[in-house]
Amino acid sequence: MKNRIIHRMLYLLIGVFTFGTVMPVFARDGRLLIRQKGLFERNDTLFVQLDILFSGQVIGDLYALKLVPFLQSDVKRMDLPYVLINGKQRAAFFEREKALTYGQVTEKEPIYAYITQRGTAEQQEISYDMRIPFRPWMASARLGLKHIRRDCCSDHLLTLKMLDGDIALSNVKRISFPRKSSKVAYENMVDFLTMPIDVARIQSKYLTAYLDYPRGSMEVSGDYAFNGQELDRLRKEMTPLLRDSLSTLRRLVVTGCASPEGSYASNEQLAKGRAEGFKRYLIKTYELLDHTLFEVNHIAEDWDGLLRLLEKADIPAKEEVIGIIRTKGVFEGREKQLMDLKGGVPYREMMKKLFPQLRRIELRLDYTVRQVDDVEAEYLLQADPGRLPLDAYFRMAQDRKPGSSEYGELFSSAARYYPDNLEANINAASAAIIRGDSVMAWRYLRRIEKRPEAYNDLGVYYLMTGDYNRAEQYFNRAAKEGHKRAKAHLEVVKEVRLTEQR
Repeated sequence: MKNRIIHRMLYLLIGVFTFGTVMPVFARDGRLLIRQKGLFERNDTLFVQLDILFSGQVIGDLYALKLVPFLQSDVKRMDLPYVLINGKQRAAFFEREKALTYGQVTEKEPIYAYITQRGTAEQQEISYDMRIPFRPWMASARLGLKHIRRDCCSDHLLTLKMLDGDIALSNVKRISFPRKSSKVAYENMVDFLTMPIDVARIQSKYLTAYLDYPRGSMEVSGDYAFNGQELDRLRKEMTPLLRDSLSTLRRLVVTGCASPEGSYASNEQLAKGRAEGFKRYLIKTYELLDHTLFEVNHIAEDWDGLLRLLEKADIPAKEEVIGIIRTKGVFEGREKQLMDLKGGVPYREMMKKLFPQLRRIELRLDYTVRQVDDVEAEYLLQADPGRLPLDAYFRMAQDRKPGSSEYGELFSSAARYYPDNLEANINAASAAIIRGDSVMAWRYLRRIEKRPEAYNDLGVYYLMTGDYNRAEQYFNRAAKEGHKRAKAHLEVVKEVRLTEQR
């Protein structure tokens, strides 16, 4: 009876935490804390970072506690690899199962890490750092966490909690439409552009790899830290392009990037050496025998990348940090001045939170694609939209009504896989505006906001969000560029202003 009461208390108490802060979770005679470190998107990669801290007995000796992070939007939910905390006796069963499978962890769902609770007052910690390809539906997703008790034979859900806070999208403004101008027929104001069918078939694919290396090493090891998971992600992105009959690789650009701490000479050697090491890994792994395909570059100290991260980061004395970076030369004591600022607190925060994101390998794959017929195009759109040639997207759009959900999904996919294409971004933004999705509309428009062809859609976007001054600015710019409907749209803004003043 006493055990049943204790387990009942466990169900009720586990999982109480908040997003971005730390609150205790009490279970049995133990203490479990979940600390959210980061939830953000960079370069089409979503980062999920948590600290899991516990002490005492958070789960009975015969059981295991599964902590399953998940992403939830209105349209989709995705579980992420989970953390498993084994009770002492359950750990023995777990290790026996591993031994029977030659050291492999056999789980139905992907596991991030596992640990055995000591059951003492000494704190145990798991650092959760998951990186996954960003998908459009994630822009409006939230992070949650499931607590699941595992016994010998099955799993039992204890609690499911949504965390407070949004995904920090790179340079994306989150705006909810006030619908102040709901009478405006936005669908008649936005632009939908066509593209010549004979568009050039040279495409580019951009990928980023965050790898860990043993101290001083330049070679890529899939067995080191979490490199296997990162390399597997790259494999899934690269293999279709390198192995299928649609694509022919023309150029492969490898850029090694390092963070600023330490001497410039050592950072340059590190960035250059690891870029060359990754080239060797690609040649061996993918049998790329034509070495003329490669171009290898390096960025010894990625200060520009650091400035981009600082725009969204919560760092003490951030403006002073940015000022030093912009006004002090690399060889004029920039790093020393940053290390001395405020007793080194901002610098240490950057080392902990931002510098790891600067240490990376960037890839650009330039390739050509052949023509596909309508049957192939429809199949690829459903099975593997990243392989669908850009011109096929526009050809298929001719059979869909501009502004319809099918049209919007088509160009959301086109803009996802061809982020530099003007027409795809404008069409995706227009479809998002019509369905009232401000986050995704801005995601496409901010890529092309300096292009004159985008001025009209930018005007409509700001009209919908209630920023009438900016709406007028962009409609005026569009009119000067010769947009035929821009002057009429200026009159719409005036009418909306008058209507709201009444």
